[in-house]
Amino acid sequence: MTTHVFRGPSVTDAEVAAILPAAHRHPPVRHGDLLALDCGPGDVVLVIDGVFHATPPVRHKEILRLLAGDVTVVGAASMGALRAAELHAYGMLGVGRIFEMYRDGVIDGDDEVAVAHTTDGSRLLTVALVDIRGHLDEAVRAGMLDPDESERLLRLARSVPYPHRHQAALEQAAAKDSTLTERAAAWWTGADGPFPGGVPRAGQKHADALTALEAVAGSPGRPGSPGRPGILTPPDTRAWASGPWHTPYLRSWAGRFRPRSAESGRVPFTAELQYQRLYDPDFPRRWREYVLAWVAGDEDAADPASLEARAVEVAHTRGLTRDSLSPRQLRHWLTPAETHQLDPTEQLLRLLVRSSCLGMAGHPRFAGPDGPAARLIDDRLDSATEVRTAWQTNKAMADSAPHRSVTRLRPDLLVTHLADRWEVPASDRPALDAAARDRGFSGTQSAAEAARAFYLHVSGVLATPAGGRDG
Repeated sequence: MTTHVFRGPSVTDAEVAAILPAAHRHPPVRHGDLLALDCGPGDVVLVIDGVFHATPPVRHKEILRLLAGDVTVVGAASMGALRAAELHAYGMLGVGRIFEMYRDGVIDGDDEVAVAHTTDGSRLLTVALVDIRGHLDEAVRAGMLDPDESERLLRLARSVPYPHRHQAALEQAAAKDSTLTERAAAWWTGADGPFPGGVPRAGQKHADALTALEAVAGSPGRPGSPGRPGILTPPDTRAWASGPWHTPYLRSWAGRFRPRSAESGRVPFTAELQYQRLYDPDFPRRWREYVLAWVAGDEDAADPASLEARAVEVAHTRGLTRDSLSPRQLRHWLTPAETHQLDPTEQLLRLLVRSSCLGMAGHPRFAGPDGPAARLIDDRLDSATEVRTAWQTNKAMADSAPHRSVTRLRPDLLVTHLADRWEVPASDRPALDAAARDRGFSGTQSAAEAARAFYLHVSGVLATPAGGRDG
């Protein structure tokens, strides 16, 4: 049993390690993180903190994918509580008061748990609205505030956008509110308020995060302190997992974030596939066989000739023949030389191959490391290392000479680069389009854009030293 914990400012790394010493500890969860995990039945993923707003948040389908694989997914305190409230009907488990408030409709805003914090997540800069709620409830129970004063302070806090709920802004808002009683204003800025000593006071988010960690530590099948009963159960996905919940987006995301194998490290499947599409001379052969096998409905055909004959037969039964195409259509898919020199059967075969595209967003045939498209990668090539090296080269260039980063590469430079690699004249656009489509691209421009990430590494361009001139 493996446990993964995604945490940020709600709980410290040391607190996670003290309760779950063997857990894999991760930064706040973001879009793609759960897809990249190597999880299986019986594993546990605890989501406490997560990013959103300026960074894409974890998607619901990413969590459903884990649940459908019999992974126990738990949410608490912050983003985890929010997602658990949204997905508890599908098997995600929620822990703590904040989850219950979301689930029961007491609160519903994302900003209830949102905070601003330092880049590494080690220090809070603002206080969460849900923590202010908790502090106000405590003050009412202790007789320091009455319910009306508490409600006024809550409205005041809610009126300040979450990125600005720091001490100065909240105190300024209180100073401008003439309806606050003297007692309420004094509590707001005092030792029992949200910022004792100028530091955000730990509240319900921290308490719920600790509760969730303890719950996972005491779950069945996990070594832990005796007498700590586990409250976690495996997800029950029978009502939905066999239905049509996979979407093109999910399949596309899986390719973008999920590695092909453990040997690939953290290099996603799509990145490896892009590299081989562009730079492996044998890729057009693999792509042709792959597409024709799909058309022919024969995944295991060993004889290319019989596969081609079957694909042509299927095309004919669907009314697609070489003679059914107009001259304009033929010019779109074939080069002038191919139009005049190839026999009609080969022309049709090339049209079938080139009209299929790996950019067909999320098509189950063309997306993701867990489907048939995995066969397109040649395991004998260490493309994962090439991709990592390309990324490192790009970062070095961006750090030393931002004006020459890959984002600023001219499209015509990338086209010339591919023309050289594919041994096609850069001025022959029909031949370039054909070469790109033989690799599963929609055309030259989409292939050139894919090459942007690899150009500096593959072409051997070195970074200009910082401060140097761009010649």
